[in-house]
Amino acid sequence: MPKELIFISPIAGKRLIGRALASDPEVRAALNGHTVVVTAGTTDSFAAKELLALIGDSDGFDLPGFHRGVASPSWNKAGKIFPGDVVIRNGKWDRGVAIADIAAELTAKDIVFKGANAITLSPPSAAVLVGNPAGGTVMSVLRCVIGARVRILIPAGVEKLVPGNLYDIMLKINSPDMTGPRMSPVPGRLYTELEALASFGICAEIAASGGVNGVEGGCWFICEGDDDALGTVKALVEEFSSPAPTFS
Repeated sequence: MPKELIFISPIAGKRLIGRALASDPEVRAALNGHTVVVTAGTTDSFAAKELLALIGDSDGFDLPGFHRGVASPSWNKAGKIFPGDVVIRNGKWDRGVAIADIAAELTAKDIVFKGANAITLSPPSAAVLVGNPAGGTVMSVLRCVIGARVRILIPAGVEKLVPGNLYDIMLKINSPDMTGPRMSPVPGRLYTELEALASFGICAEIAASGGVNGVEGGCWFICEGDDDALGTVKALVEEFSSPAPTFS
């Protein structure tokens, strides 16, 4: 099989993950006959955009404002935040609804997207920072998992990779002598650029990382696949490498 080293910036990675998830068979099945909830987040925003385009109902979706908290430079003043999450029921967008409003209604046939702030690949695990002392969005997600066995998809770029054990990290962050945000596990199926590339027929591994001038956190991936798969991925990466929106 041909191999090629391909650079994917964080923004291109988010877009690639969104495109791949919109083609996932489980997501397509839930989209048409059940409920799909995309909780607000920067990587999630691209999945939401792709899913809304699939159902032909994206009017009013504000991608740059679709988040609940972002780490951004001090000069980037906060702007408008999109109200609620994106909830699609039986192929139709239920506007203005958040996961907390419908968590009790979800079933094992439904899917929830929840992003992460920290991930590990071996084993696949994810965690999210929590600013709300009552638990915030992740508490609704945990309710769905424990109460109804709802499937959770975790879109997260590999720039979120952390060394060490997430359980140990969470114990430190949530200790009584710590200040700042808390941290919670996110149980579910982790979906990074590696899974996105696999969906296009590419076997990939991370080889190196780094970048400047807007591509900080980008990674080089060793990509192995046939010529058609490599051509498709290179075209998508080029398309998705346009300047990122400013998340306000």
